[in-house]
Amino acid sequence: MVSRFGLLIPVVLLGTAHAQSPGPPGTPEMDYIKRETREATREATLAQYVPALVWSDWNLVGPFDNTDLVRHDVVYPPELSVDLGATYRVKDGSRAGWQKIAQAGWGPINLKRFGSDEANTSGIAYLYREVVAAESTPVTFEFGSDDGLKLWLNGRLLIDADVYRGLNVQDHMIDLPFEAGRNTLLVKVTQGVGGWDFQMRPKVDARLMAQLDYLLDLDFPGSPESRHYRILSILEPTDVILEVGGLDVLPDGRPIVATRRGEIWIIDGAYDDPPFDAKFTRFAAGLHEPLGARWVETQDAGGGLHVAQRGELTRLVDLNGDDRVDLFETVSAGWGVSGNYHEFAFGPKLD
Repeated sequence: MVSRFGLLIPVVLLGTAHAQSPGPPGTPEMDYIKRETREATREATLAQYVPALVWSDWNLVGPFDNTDLVRHDVVYPPELSVDLGATYRVKDGSRAGWQKIAQAGWGPINLKRFGSDEANTSGIAYLYREVVAAESTPVTFEFGSDDGLKLWLNGRLLIDADVYRGLNVQDHMIDLPFEAGRNTLLVKVTQGVGGWDFQMRPKVDARLMAQLDYLLDLDFPGSPESRHYRILSILEPTDVILEVGGLDVLPDGRPIVATRRGEIWIIDGAYDDPPFDAKFTRFAAGLHEPLGARWVETQDAGGGLHVAQRGELTRLVDLNGDDRVDLFETVSAGWGVSGNYHEFAFGPKLD
């Protein structure tokens, strides 16, 4: 299975044991704090890796008008000053005040809270909360929105994205320079149609997050089946962008992965439990957006990886067994390539 951010290997496990320190040598050790629920456990554990901050509830007001998606830069009253007791004239002509949102944890906030479908279309919403820091400190957070986003900390604009997009909390990663004492956070989220969401979460070391998710799945499985058939996420190196476009298994059982960016990777240790120390070896690079990979045994050179590039079907062969491609062979290029941005070639499927 493939995720947007990497590779997921389904692994059948019978009678799994709970390991409190799942990381291999060299992995940062997580201080795992188990609570009654999955979310409470996640929050208690993560709190140790984020500077001590006291957060108020979120407050929401809207919808202000965003007809034709052109009012991202229009300054509505909440941008001038925040008064949680004030009311404002919103897009249907009525007056609306701030409403408190009880949001546990760092999950997405659904902003479709204004009643009718019309009210939740072509609108602008503001979110506001306060943060108390024991001392001045920058804290790294990730942010995402559906659709556009502006974010101010203590009146200073830190994010300004006039875009039409779905929610991805990894769209923005910035340091919030909290001052000692009270801090204010104001968020503006524009809306067209469809989803209308906002999310922020503290950025924590990827290896620690992988350990946390691993332990949470052991203690709080999502379904009865997951106790016996689990999905383990392989943690790729920080310098590898694993946008998977093709996936197969070598004769020795190792996964071989083609990425949209034109690289081919062989993964050792993919089936370790947990798979936090997998080794990535770059088999090939420089391909044109490969979207499909298939290992095919042949009489010569012991087989090869067939990859569908935009303009051709290519066989890649390792002649000396060092996990590096030595031969690029064009199998077929009969369809050509026009260069259109939305042109793709998929496959290969054996006849």
